[in-house]
Amino acid sequence: MNSQNIKEDIRSQRTKKILYQAFFHLLEQRSLKDITVNDICKEAMVHRTTLYKYFDSKYALLEYGVHQVHKELMDQLQEFPPENLQLAACDLSIDYIDTHKNAILHVIEESFTPTLSFLLDKLNGLIAHHGEKHWKSMGYPDFSSPVSSQIIGQFFAGGIAAFILWWLQKGDSIGKEQIKQYLHEIIQTVEKKD
Repeated sequence: MNSQNIKEDIRSQRTKKILYQAFFHLLEQRSLKDITVNDICKEAMVHRTTLYKYFDSKYALLEYGVHQVHKELMDQLQEFPPENLQLAACDLSIDYIDTHKNAILHVIEESFTPTLSFLLDKLNGLIAHHGEKHWKSMGYPDFSSPVSSQIIGQFFAGGIAAFILWWLQKGDSIGKEQIKQYLHEIIQTVEKKD
Protein backbone atom coordinates (compact mmCIF):
# COMPACT_ATOMS: atom_id res chain seq x y z
CA MET A 1 0.00 0.00 0.00
CA ASN A 2 1.51 3.32 -1.01
CA SER A 3 1.62 6.38 1.26
CA GLN A 4 -1.27 8.10 -0.56
CA ASN A 5 -3.54 5.08 0.05
CA ILE A 6 -2.48 4.95 3.69
CA LYS A 7 -3.29 8.66 4.12
CA GLU A 8 -6.66 8.14 2.43
CA ASP A 9 -7.43 5.13 4.63
CA ILE A 10 -6.53 7.03 7.81
CA ARG A 11 -8.66 9.97 6.66
CA SER A 12 -11.59 7.65 5.92
CA GLN A 13 -11.33 5.99 9.31
CA ARG A 14 -11.14 9.37 11.05
CA THR A 15 -14.18 10.68 9.14
CA LYS A 16 -16.23 7.56 9.94
CA LYS A 17 -15.30 7.87 13.61
CA ILE A 18 -16.33 11.53 13.69
CA LEU A 19 -19.66 10.62 12.08
CA TYR A 20 -20.56 7.78 14.43
CA GLN A 21 -19.44 9.74 17.51
CA ALA A 22 -21.62 12.67 16.43
CA PHE A 23 -24.52 10.28 15.83
CA PHE A 24 -24.12 8.60 19.23
CA HIS A 25 -23.93 12.02 20.88
CA LEU A 26 -27.26 12.92 19.29
CA LEU A 27 -28.72 9.57 20.38
CA GLU A 28 -27.95 10.47 23.98
CA GLN A 29 -30.36 13.40 23.59
CA ARG A 30 -33.19 12.15 21.38
CA SER A 31 -34.81 9.24 19.64
CA LEU A 32 -33.36 7.55 16.58
CA LYS A 33 -36.48 8.41 14.58
CA ASP A 34 -36.05 12.11 15.43
CA ILE A 35 -32.47 12.32 14.15
CA THR A 36 -31.95 13.16 10.50
CA VAL A 37 -28.90 12.81 8.29
CA ASN A 38 -28.71 16.61 8.30
CA ASP A 39 -28.60 16.59 12.11
CA ILE A 40 -25.72 14.11 12.10
CA CYS A 41 -23.79 16.11 9.50
CA LYS A 42 -24.31 19.35 11.40
CA GLU A 43 -23.12 17.72 14.65
CA ALA A 44 -20.08 16.21 12.89
CA MET A 45 -19.46 19.42 10.92
CA VAL A 46 -19.37 17.63 7.57
CA HIS A 47 -21.39 17.90 4.38
CA ARG A 48 -24.14 15.37 3.57
CA THR A 49 -22.11 14.05 0.64
CA THR A 50 -19.37 13.07 3.09
CA LEU A 51 -21.76 10.93 5.12
CA TYR A 52 -23.22 9.36 1.96
CA LYS A 53 -19.71 8.63 0.67
CA TYR A 54 -19.40 6.06 3.46
CA PHE A 55 -22.94 5.15 4.54
CA ASP A 56 -26.26 4.57 2.76
CA SER A 57 -28.34 5.77 5.71
CA LYS A 58 -28.30 6.60 9.39
CA TYR A 59 -29.03 2.91 10.03
CA ALA A 60 -25.87 1.88 8.19
CA LEU A 61 -23.97 4.43 10.30
CA LEU A 62 -25.55 3.00 13.46
CA GLU A 63 -24.51 -0.52 12.45
CA TYR A 64 -20.96 0.68 11.78
CA GLY A 65 -20.84 2.40 15.17
CA VAL A 66 -22.06 -0.72 16.96
CA HIS A 67 -19.37 -2.75 15.14
CA GLN A 68 -16.74 -0.27 16.33
CA VAL A 69 -17.93 -0.42 19.95
CA HIS A 70 -17.98 -4.23 19.73
CA LYS A 71 -14.40 -4.21 18.43
CA GLU A 72 -13.27 -1.87 21.23
CA LEU A 73 -14.82 -4.12 23.89
CA MET A 74 -13.28 -7.23 22.31
CA ASP A 75 -9.87 -5.53 22.37
CA GLN A 76 -10.30 -4.70 26.07
CA LEU A 77 -11.13 -8.32 26.83
CA GLN A 78 -7.75 -9.47 25.51
CA GLU A 79 -6.27 -8.31 28.82
CA PHE A 80 -8.22 -10.86 30.91
CA PRO A 81 -7.26 -14.49 31.61
CA PRO A 82 -9.61 -17.16 30.14
CA GLU A 83 -11.16 -18.07 33.50
CA ASN A 84 -12.36 -14.46 33.96
CA LEU A 85 -13.55 -13.75 30.42
CA GLN A 86 -17.26 -14.39 30.90
CA LEU A 87 -17.54 -12.16 33.96
CA ALA A 88 -15.29 -9.54 32.35
CA ALA A 89 -17.43 -9.52 29.17
CA CYS A 90 -20.55 -9.06 31.30
CA ASP A 91 -18.96 -6.30 33.38
CA LEU A 92 -17.61 -4.39 30.37
CA SER A 93 -20.97 -4.68 28.60
CA ILE A 94 -22.87 -3.46 31.66
CA ASP A 95 -20.43 -0.56 32.16
CA TYR A 96 -20.78 0.50 28.52
CA ILE A 97 -24.57 0.17 28.55
CA ASP A 98 -24.86 2.10 31.80
CA THR A 99 -22.69 4.92 30.43
CA HIS A 100 -24.70 5.11 27.19
CA LYS A 101 -28.11 4.16 28.55
CA ASN A 102 -30.00 7.05 26.95
CA ALA A 103 -28.58 6.38 23.48
CA ILE A 104 -29.41 2.68 23.68
CA LEU A 105 -32.93 3.35 24.96
CA HIS A 106 -33.46 5.84 22.15
CA VAL A 107 -32.54 3.16 19.62
CA ILE A 108 -34.72 0.53 21.29
CA GLU A 109 -37.78 2.76 21.69
CA GLU A 110 -38.12 3.14 17.94
CA SER A 111 -38.88 -0.59 17.90
CA PHE A 112 -36.96 -0.85 14.66
CA THR A 113 -36.72 -4.63 14.99
CA PRO A 114 -33.68 -5.22 12.76
CA THR A 115 -31.71 -2.63 14.72
CA LEU A 116 -32.72 -4.12 18.08
CA SER A 117 -31.90 -7.63 16.82
CA PHE A 118 -28.54 -6.37 15.61
CA LEU A 119 -27.73 -4.78 18.99
CA LEU A 120 -28.72 -7.94 20.87
CA ASP A 121 -26.74 -10.07 18.43
CA LYS A 122 -23.60 -7.98 19.04
CA LEU A 123 -24.05 -8.15 22.82
CA ASN A 124 -24.76 -11.88 22.61
CA GLY A 125 -21.72 -12.41 20.37
CA LEU A 126 -19.42 -10.55 22.73
CA ILE A 127 -20.52 -12.59 25.75
CA ALA A 128 -20.81 -15.92 23.89
CA HIS A 129 -17.34 -15.72 22.37
CA HIS A 130 -15.71 -15.28 25.73
CA GLY A 131 -18.22 -17.46 27.54
CA GLU A 132 -17.20 -20.40 25.37
CA LYS A 133 -13.55 -19.86 26.33
CA HIS A 134 -14.58 -19.60 29.96
CA TRP A 135 -16.59 -22.83 29.97
CA LYS A 136 -13.81 -24.62 28.11
CA SER A 137 -11.40 -23.51 30.87
CA MET A 138 -13.89 -25.03 33.35
CA GLY A 139 -13.41 -28.43 31.68
CA TYR A 140 -16.35 -28.56 29.27
CA PRO A 141 -15.42 -30.07 25.89
CA ASP A 142 -16.06 -28.87 22.34
CA PHE A 143 -18.95 -30.09 20.18
CA SER A 144 -17.89 -33.74 20.57
CA SER A 145 -19.90 -33.82 23.80
CA PRO A 146 -23.69 -33.48 24.19
CA VAL A 147 -23.10 -30.46 26.46
CA SER A 148 -20.25 -28.58 24.87
CA SER A 149 -18.55 -25.37 25.94
CA GLN A 150 -19.90 -23.67 22.81
CA ILE A 151 -23.50 -24.64 23.59
CA ILE A 152 -23.16 -23.54 27.20
CA GLY A 153 -21.55 -20.26 26.10
CA GLN A 154 -24.42 -19.54 23.68
CA PHE A 155 -27.05 -20.47 26.25
CA PHE A 156 -25.63 -18.15 28.89
CA ALA A 157 -24.99 -15.34 26.41
CA GLY A 158 -28.63 -15.33 25.32
CA GLY A 159 -29.84 -15.28 28.91
CA ILE A 160 -27.37 -12.58 29.91
CA ALA A 161 -28.26 -10.39 26.90
CA ALA A 162 -31.98 -10.72 27.71
CA PHE A 163 -31.26 -9.98 31.39
CA ILE A 164 -29.28 -6.85 30.50
CA LEU A 165 -32.05 -5.67 28.16
CA TRP A 166 -34.60 -6.23 30.95
CA TRP A 167 -32.41 -4.22 33.36
CA LEU A 168 -32.03 -1.41 30.83
CA GLN A 169 -35.79 -1.15 30.40
CA LYS A 170 -36.39 -1.16 34.18
CA GLY A 171 -34.93 2.31 34.45
CA ASP A 172 -32.87 3.27 37.47
CA SER A 173 -34.58 0.91 39.90
CA ILE A 174 -31.54 -1.41 39.93
CA GLY A 175 -28.01 -0.03 39.81
CA LYS A 176 -25.26 -1.39 37.59
CA GLU A 177 -23.21 -2.74 40.50
CA GLN A 178 -26.24 -4.71 41.73
CA ILE A 179 -26.76 -6.15 38.24
CA LYS A 180 -23.10 -7.14 38.08
CA GLN A 181 -23.43 -8.82 41.47
CA TYR A 182 -26.50 -10.79 40.32
CA LEU A 183 -24.71 -11.98 37.20
CA HIS A 184 -21.58 -12.94 39.14
CA GLU A 185 -23.65 -14.92 41.64
CA ILE A 186 -25.58 -16.73 38.90
CA ILE A 187 -22.46 -17.66 36.94
CA GLN A 188 -20.52 -18.68 40.05
CA THR A 189 -23.43 -20.81 41.30
CA VAL A 190 -23.62 -22.67 37.99
CA GLU A 191 -19.84 -23.14 37.98
CA LYS A 192 -19.84 -24.96 41.31
CA LYS A 193 -19.18 -28.63 40.68
CA ASP A 194 -20.33 -31.18 43.22
